[in-house]
Amino acid sequence: MVDASEDRLMTALKFWDPNSGSWKTIAALQGPPGENGQGLNILGEMDDPGDLPGAADTNDTIIIDGHFWVYTDSGVWIDAGLVGGPPGPAGPAGSVAIEAWHNVGNTGAGEPAFGTGCSAGSPIPQFRKDPNGIVRMRGMINVSGQTNPVIFTLPVGYRPEGDVRLVAPAAGATVPVLINTGGVITVFSPGAWVQIDQLIFPTAGASFPAGPQGPPGPSGAINYMVSRQAATENGTSGTPLNSANNITIPAGKWLIRALGCVVASPPADMVGLAVWNSTTGAEVPDSLSPAGYSSGAPNYTPANLSTEFEITVAANTVLRPRARPHGSSTPQFLYGYAGGTPANVISALRLAP
Repeated sequence: MVDASEDRLMTALKFWDPNSGSWKTIAALQGPPGENGQGLNILGEMDDPGDLPGAADTNDTIIIDGHFWVYTDSGVWIDAGLVGGPPGPAGPAGSVAIEAWHNVGNTGAGEPAFGTGCSAGSPIPQFRKDPNGIVRMRGMINVSGQTNPVIFTLPVGYRPEGDVRLVAPAAGATVPVLINTGGVITVFSPGAWVQIDQLIFPTAGASFPAGPQGPPGPSGAINYMVSRQAATENGTSGTPLNSANNITIPAGKWLIRALGCVVASPPADMVGLAVWNSTTGAEVPDSLSPAGYSSGAPNYTPANLSTEFEITVAANTVLRPRARPHGSSTPQFLYGYAGGTPANVISALRLAP
């Protein structure tokens, strides 16, 4: 029997030799080597499987859209898979190098010189341009109390496309700064020093990466409207007012305000201002203002009245102001002028859709 320690797959025929106390190999179980397999015969590339020839030799291969198309011994073309392996994961985003700061006054290294009477403060003044073409500065410059000093001139490539006007902290104040297209930086009345950390501007050709587009916003709604009538309206004919005072509100909840200059005919001197719903042909409930005193002919002393209320409508609704005595539905005069100012006004403010 086989030694229990033999836990590997046997690849030869063995027998137990009692003389030596061990297993002996009779013959290997491995057969003779097989013939070499047949490789693929790559003929070239095509654009579409419909272009493949009707017949070919076995294992003839044509590459179409990155796939091996192989002619089999069954007389058909088959898609044997991708030429390469599947795409690997995306690599990390590359980093963009930002240039080093340029030290103003370091003329030995080719940097710009200070303007007349100017010198480095603490921290030292520096500038640089980022990959998007934005010039940034930092540091402090002593200006020795000059009136409008040129602190330094930016080199070509660091200048704005048009004149740039900025502000900067200075000795005891915030002062204007002008950077022109020639790179000249002029500071106006800075006192003893100026700090340049806030001087940031785009150069010609500066670009900014576009952010993702947001979702479309909701459709706009009419939120506020007003109608003002400047002509005198005669309400005694029985009509609330003519269409010149109309205001049309869409469906929704609204706050309505109306102002009017009202005159009553005798003896109805206690008058009020209300709002007429031209769509329904009736006065809006609870729209009548408190009473005001107005004498009629021959003096026609007007009463300036106002009313305010909320209304909810289900569809487009036409409103206009109207005047009438308290306790009566007879319309009254509604003047358009009060001391020369247009007085017949109706406005609507949307409270909810």
